[in-house]
Amino acid sequence: NAFFTHQFLQTLYFDALLRFDFEPHQWRWDVEQIAAQNITDNVVELMANKINKLPSKTSKVLQLAACIGNQFDLPILAIIYEQDKNETFKVLWDAIMEGLIQPLDENYKHLETASQSQFKFLHDRVQQAAYALIDDEQKQAVHLKIGRLLLANTGATELEERIFEIVNQLNQGIELITDDEEKHRLFQLNVDAGAKALSATAYHAALAYIEVGKTLISDSIWATDYAYAFKYYMKSAECLYINNQPSQAIEYLDLLVSQVQINSERIDLMKFKSLIYTAITDNVSAKKALLQALYLCGIDMETEEQQVEFLPKRYKEIVKRLQSSTADTLINAPTVTDVQDKLFINSLVNSYLPLMRSEDTVKTELSVLKSMEFVLNKGNDESTPLAYIQFGAYLCSQGEYSLGVKCGNIAMTINKQYFSKLTQSHLLFWYALHLIHFGNPIRESLSNYHKVYETSIELGDFVYAGYATTNILTNKMLCGVTLPDLKEAYRLEKDRAEKVGDANVFHILKPLKQLISSMEANTVALGCGDNSTFSEQEHFEGLIKNNLGVVTIWFMPIKTMLLAMAGSYAEVIAYSRQYQSYMDIMPNTFSVTVFYFYYVLALIKNGHEEDLAHPIIKQYRQKYEEWAKICPENYQNKYFLIEAESARVSGNVVDAIDFYEKAIAGSKENEYLNEEALAYELAAEFYLGRFMENIAYTYLTEAHYRYQQWGALAKVRDLETRYPQFLAPKTAPAIPMDTNISAIRMAPTSTTGSSEWLDLNSVTKASQTLSGEIVLSRLLEKMMHIVIENAGAEKGFLLLPQQNNWFIEAQGLMDSSDTSVLQKLPLKESELVSANIIHYIARTFDNVVLHDATLEGSFTRDAYIIKQRPKSVLGMPLLNQGKLTGILYLE
Repeated sequence: NAFFTHQFLQTLYFDALLRFDFEPHQWRWDVEQIAAQNITDNVVELMANKINKLPSKTSKVLQLAACIGNQFDLPILAIIYEQDKNETFKVLWDAIMEGLIQPLDENYKHLETASQSQFKFLHDRVQQAAYALIDDEQKQAVHLKIGRLLLANTGATELEERIFEIVNQLNQGIELITDDEEKHRLFQLNVDAGAKALSATAYHAALAYIEVGKTLISDSIWATDYAYAFKYYMKSAECLYINNQPSQAIEYLDLLVSQVQINSERIDLMKFKSLIYTAITDNVSAKKALLQALYLCGIDMETEEQQVEFLPKRYKEIVKRLQSSTADTLINAPTVTDVQDKLFINSLVNSYLPLMRSEDTVKTELSVLKSMEFVLNKGNDESTPLAYIQFGAYLCSQGEYSLGVKCGNIAMTINKQYFSKLTQSHLLFWYALHLIHFGNPIRESLSNYHKVYETSIELGDFVYAGYATTNILTNKMLCGVTLPDLKEAYRLEKDRAEKVGDANVFHILKPLKQLISSMEANTVALGCGDNSTFSEQEHFEGLIKNNLGVVTIWFMPIKTMLLAMAGSYAEVIAYSRQYQSYMDIMPNTFSVTVFYFYYVLALIKNGHEEDLAHPIIKQYRQKYEEWAKICPENYQNKYFLIEAESARVSGNVVDAIDFYEKAIAGSKENEYLNEEALAYELAAEFYLGRFMENIAYTYLTEAHYRYQQWGALAKVRDLETRYPQFLAPKTAPAIPMDTNISAIRMAPTSTTGSSEWLDLNSVTKASQTLSGEIVLSRLLEKMMHIVIENAGAEKGFLLLPQQNNWFIEAQGLMDSSDTSVLQKLPLKESELVSANIIHYIARTFDNVVLHDATLEGSFTRDAYIIKQRPKSVLGMPLLNQGKLTGILYLE
């Protein structure tokens, strides 16, 4: 123990048991003399002995300071020492000189500021030693006296600031308090301390204060102090809920409901009960409590639901009013000031989540329409932004996307005028869930969800915190984020979920984890989460049985995506039909739009031309065409792939080819790696179906590579199993040498639209020629001819191995008729080619095909690529009877 060693040596020195002899420059000591002192090896006892050697007044003041804590300020110490600050400072000076306490500022050095000085004990052990000097029988009395002195010397305006230090002292002397009035005052102080700790997100501390308050509450509290009785039970319920004790929280709320006298308080209690029931996945009880809250506001949803036939008319009237009003007019509407009106709109907008979760689409629609009618008739307040965002989501579900986004933007602006942190968090959540993907890349939703999580944790809004975590993971999976990043995201979101404690989150995260595992081939099949410890069917059936089918919105789209990629189209259709009703509860979320993308693809893949008239196919071809126009970043590639498959089924070859190419390009441009891989695969299947195996090979190779990039090992193996003739083992030739491959474009070398394409036909002819004839004189000659023939390549190199080293033997340039013979130019000494690419080919026997070398593939950070910035690169192994005899490198 370094601190003990230091203090031990100091003690020896000050007691003259350890001294420095200046003549020989040596330390001297007498071991027997030191041992005779019987110095303790307990650091607390050592420091206590040191404190006891101080003047008695200094020792006493240190004991009082130790009761405050490791740090203390002079004004507080003076109060409990019952002396003025100057006298207290004088008494403290010896401790400062001994180094037992240290100043935290420079105030002690100056007469005019010394009274404001702050100090800390040198070490926790010093504080512990000073505290140990107080008799155990006296400690409670000392703390109680300190608490009383602090309370008596603290004004009403300072009480909130000092409440923790006062209550902490009084609570340690609570057993000595006998006066009922003082007990009640301490009860109030503990309730206030708990409320303050709760607002500071110190949840465990808050619960501790509330628990102390419970021991002090009187039987007649409701009659004698209604305000603090209500505050105590309400804060108790909040603390219990936040500390993951929902059942006890509901018990407190039930007691409160039976006691409260004010209607607005009863409404708030029912809304809070609904929130807790939502968190514990009791959707039926959540809905019941919410409907009671609305009824107390004068809204009888059961009665109004009977007039459902009037909802379309009410919707049209609202839309008409919104369309005829400018955004400024709506934003600057009058402020709602009436208490009942504010309660009315707040209850309505907070009914949205529990009604939706309970799968009651009619009442959800009714609440959204009533909220918007109220806002248009009455004006704006803190709850208004939620009315706009919820109606904006409803508009999008009805196909009014531009007006829906307009409502979302109005909501954001109004919230700036009537700012509420909680409302802002909910706004960001609903905007990210319902609206953002109709105007912005879906990846932008992730920052919203991160903000929602952080704010929700801060405010104790755990339901929204939980949903934020699940949406982050769901959207990352649907965006094609690579497997390593997905696994890290799952780990992070799982940790967050454990802090939240919301059962809904775990119902979602578990199947998502299993689906990630299926990508790694760690379950029975891609798209199926079953393994020895988990049964998807049992999990899904349990959700439906417990009225939790709505949570499938967060993972069923991912399951159908992976099943589609596995080619299990019949299963996609079966699951889609089984869970479609749940998806339609929130039809305009990004995950549900993706769900229908794979549903439509499966229907087309599993059908014939006449099946294109299927209602789902027809409906969502139209929807995707519209979505592709309003947000091409999210939907255009999907629309093109749907159209490509439709053209394939219809036998429209030209359109199919065009749409496949557009789907591939759109997926790549917007970084949907998963959908880029799928587009390549479906294009390959199209070409195979037309017996164009040479072209199909290229697309299969690209699909294989993209699935590898994504991390879908199960899919990589699937392709290798289904197409062994194209995706051969690593030791086999990368391209079949007896195949006469037709010219296939690979990547443009310019954006002018000219025919400057890298011609795979020419390159393959080179590979075949060179693989068959490894005679240097003939190689150099044929190399030049091939480079000239290949209009897309500007330069090419032939590299040959010798004694485990690689040498550049020839260079050909498109604008030169000569072949440069660079006899045995060592690769390691050259900057003409990418050495990393050469070594990769030599190690794996793989082709390296980079359409845009600086932006794609595994070599974007290669020093040569960064410096020379070549557009397209092709590296090919030259194989002769399975042995690597050379490498052809073209740019």
